[in-house]
Amino acid sequence: MIQKAKSIVKTIYEKISPILTQALILRMIGAYCLTVSVIRLSADEDFTKLEAFADAPILYAAVIFAATTLLFTLIVTFTKFVNADRYLLLPAFGLYTVLLADDIPNTWFVFAFSCLWAILFCYYASKGWLTLRFSVRKLRFSFGTIPAVAALSACIAGFIIVLSIQGVMRYKTFSSPNFDFGIFCNMYYHMAKDLSAVTTCERDTLLSHFAVHVSPIYYVLLPFYWIFPRPETLQVAQAVLLGSAAVPAYLIARKYRLSPARSLICAAMLLLCPTVGNGTNYDFHENCFLLPLLMWTFCFFEKEKYVPYAVFALLTLTVKEDAAMYIVFFSLYAVLGRKKVVCGVVSAAVAVGYFVLVLSWLTKSGQGVMDTRFSNYIVNDGGLAEAVKNVLADPAYVFTQLFVDRSGPSLQKVLYVLYALAPFAFLPVAAKKPARLLLLLPMLLINLMTTYAYQFDIGFQYSFGSTAFLCYAAIMNVSDMKPVQAKTALCTGLVLSMLCFYTTSFNRAKDYYKRYTENPEQYTAVEEALAKIPKEASVVCTTFLLPHLSDRDEIYESEYHDPASAELPDYVILSVTSRWDQANKSIADYTALGYTEQEYVTYNERDLVLIMTRPEGER
Repeated sequence: MIQKAKSIVKTIYEKISPILTQALILRMIGAYCLTVSVIRLSADEDFTKLEAFADAPILYAAVIFAATTLLFTLIVTFTKFVNADRYLLLPAFGLYTVLLADDIPNTWFVFAFSCLWAILFCYYASKGWLTLRFSVRKLRFSFGTIPAVAALSACIAGFIIVLSIQGVMRYKTFSSPNFDFGIFCNMYYHMAKDLSAVTTCERDTLLSHFAVHVSPIYYVLLPFYWIFPRPETLQVAQAVLLGSAAVPAYLIARKYRLSPARSLICAAMLLLCPTVGNGTNYDFHENCFLLPLLMWTFCFFEKEKYVPYAVFALLTLTVKEDAAMYIVFFSLYAVLGRKKVVCGVVSAAVAVGYFVLVLSWLTKSGQGVMDTRFSNYIVNDGGLAEAVKNVLADPAYVFTQLFVDRSGPSLQKVLYVLYALAPFAFLPVAAKKPARLLLLLPMLLINLMTTYAYQFDIGFQYSFGSTAFLCYAAIMNVSDMKPVQAKTALCTGLVLSMLCFYTTSFNRAKDYYKRYTENPEQYTAVEEALAKIPKEASVVCTTFLLPHLSDRDEIYESEYHDPASAELPDYVILSVTSRWDQANKSIADYTALGYTEQEYVTYNERDLVLIMTRPEGER
């Protein structure tokens, strides 16, 4: 009996010993990450509150750690699943990282942990473990085209849902201001009515939006707005447009002979890049067209289908007057990097011609060119022409502007570069062919050369165009890498972009949804009161109310409207829950003009909105 027991122990030891020496570290790290994560979840306190972990029973943690380690030891020992250790570490460390990111949504933390992920992926890649091709008994699985397309569709759908929730809940919680959402709501109301792109709330008078920015691309969404004539339509449309850019990204990657799995990761990195999701933080803008249009432009260029290439390049020009610069930069790359001289020269000529024509129209018939965004290159009021001359004459000065804002040296620009490049694992700058570095020029010009703070802030809409170029460059550069390098870079970029998306867009959508669902009656009370205002009435209101009252001929923002300079509006509607000084001033001004209180919208004995009307005889 004793001899038989010794034989059994010896057999177990012979099976266990090689496994322990080979994968003990992976198993222990995975078990530790899982143990800490379980304690965090059971304590229901975040990692920043040490007291919760100090009170956790040490025996409880030891049991979890020992049980996890023993479980995987038995799995590896008595089954053919010898890869269990490596598959434990990734989800366990992933869970730990997500919990940390949820508790400590700090940019530097995300980047620091991405370095640990890079080290882990580098080790896995060197061992040949980063693969989605494996066999279990007689069942073989290879991540081919069909699973990749299905996964890509799921990624796009998830992206659209998250950003749609964020946009719709921003609107429903009265978090969307007139600038820059109310103006587009009012513009689409007029477009649906008579095809004119006029607004009254952009410059406090009836004026075509195209006198400010020439963006005929807006008409593409008009059929959808006719069907669903609500402000929420614009928020959802923006999410759909941005999500659709993943399709050409995947096709470009496949054109460069990347596997379906790697092509999927390239498309996912684009969707999850913080410069994309965060670009919707301040609602709908025409810039959202840039990402899909440019990606399709690149895609058809790669496939040498020049008719659809020309169509999408021309559509890109219609997004905004400065969109011509993106086509010019791509044309420069087409000529110098790809030797497509005819294509590049023709594209550049058309883009420059359109740019000059549009700027001339804005100067003569519109509100002028917004050259103040590059005022750091203008000294003698010479406009953009002087700025171009000074850039060419003094490149050293341009270099200094890459690191400053209007108040001096700017860490914000360094952070912007990290946000733009790190989620692509810095692949856009890992170019074996120097000409590909030309694809960085849009980011330099649009986002870094200016001192206009919003253009180097990922929370605004100015990064969509440059992100398309970065994604395109990343795909080309990763296709030139060795398999180990490519797998490490793509997996690191995917994890980092996922963390960034989770800590920013996903959490923001969750917060807006929670804000609305915790107190929907408050928002409903305001909506019902605003719905009583006649559609034909002219209205002055505060900025966060304006999008909800935008479907009328005359709507003005109270902060910019001078009641003495024009015919008095029929209604004045003021939010009194914030900015009391401004609200009280407006109330006093309109009371002096004869306006009287019609209704105070209240909820739980709290004043929300004041509705004032003109005397009966003056209406």
